[in-house]
Amino acid sequence: FDENGVPPERVLVQTGDRIIHLQNKLERHDVIDVFSGVVNPSMLTGFEGAFKVRPGFKLLQIFAEWPDESRYQLGKHLFWIRHHPKASGGIFSRRTRHIHQKRNEAIRKSYINRCKDVVAEHSNHSGKESLSVLIPVYRGLNETRNCLLSLYASQKQNNSSFEIIVINDKSPELELTEFLENEAETGRFTLLQNPENLGFVATVNRGICQRQKMDVIILNSDTEVYGDWVDRIVAAANKNPKIATITPFSNNATICSYPECAKENELPAPISGAGLDQLFRERNKGIIRDIPTGVGFCMFIRRDTLDQIGYLDQQIFGKGYGEENPSCLRAALEGWRNSLLCDTFVFHKGAVSFQSLKNIHVNKAVLTLNKLYPGYDA
Repeated sequence: FDENGVPPERVLVQTGDRIIHLQNKLERHDVIDVFSGVVNPSMLTGFEGAFKVRPGFKLLQIFAEWPDESRYQLGKHLFWIRHHPKASGGIFSRRTRHIHQKRNEAIRKSYINRCKDVVAEHSNHSGKESLSVLIPVYRGLNETRNCLLSLYASQKQNNSSFEIIVINDKSPELELTEFLENEAETGRFTLLQNPENLGFVATVNRGICQRQKMDVIILNSDTEVYGDWVDRIVAAANKNPKIATITPFSNNATICSYPECAKENELPAPISGAGLDQLFRERNKGIIRDIPTGVGFCMFIRRDTLDQIGYLDQQIFGKGYGEENPSCLRAALEGWRNSLLCDTFVFHKGAVSFQSLKNIHVNKAVLTLNKLYPGYDA
């Protein structure tokens, strides 16, 4: 009831872009008893409704709306929706949600302060680009060279302009460092050199803070991109301003892997990565789908999202795997969407930096994620 004792005309549930109107059709004697001096005993004060949603993480926001169209938010909950209708439920208790909110605010403040203090080193930024492609590098000369060559080629095929920022995370491979330094002198990208090995998260965060107003794409140095891949990402981002992250398909990208999900696939012979990308482009043109979390091998992040939730949490994950997942889940808690870009394929070799330690890092990351976000595995 508003300050004048007027009950709401309707109750609305919002999930994504959908708004569902609940019907005022239930008798609520408990409400009538409490508000006996205000409510007509015959008034129906309970709202009810049913609607279908796809399985996955869903943010449900509940509003009361009055005849003058003023609204009040009654609730905001992140649910994991399973296929079985009785198995859905909120994955966060109030205490857990409160802990996350406090942590998120600390991360956001740290991000804002960091961005204010950063001055780009040896910047070739012309100010014309619409987004930054961030490439953290640690090992793999051949893979890094192939990644950069594919980027150079794609710059000519995209209408969307983008700059390339390479961050050398104190690589132990001298030949790789020399290659990056020589390439940077050509002016094709901005090179940042970490004074010590910081790990993936801190290295990406350094790149994120170089440009305070630009959207970013995190791109592993062992990937290859094709054609107008950036234009397709930008087109998907422009479809809905609440899309926080966008991840394309790949042969090696956990939940975004093709042809087998959650597998490290070889390219199906005899087709090439470029050939697969062309097939995806033709068959899945313009299609995007919601997913619980993005995958950091190639992931677009909207700057507005970063401004709200802060950068990647380097205290949770030091060096290893799953570093992008907490950020994606934090974004989902704030009403943002993580999306799979179905019309784009990016080749990913995988495990170049930490091949011998991969299983250890993966298992540790999964344990941490399940502690922070109960129900994550589901």
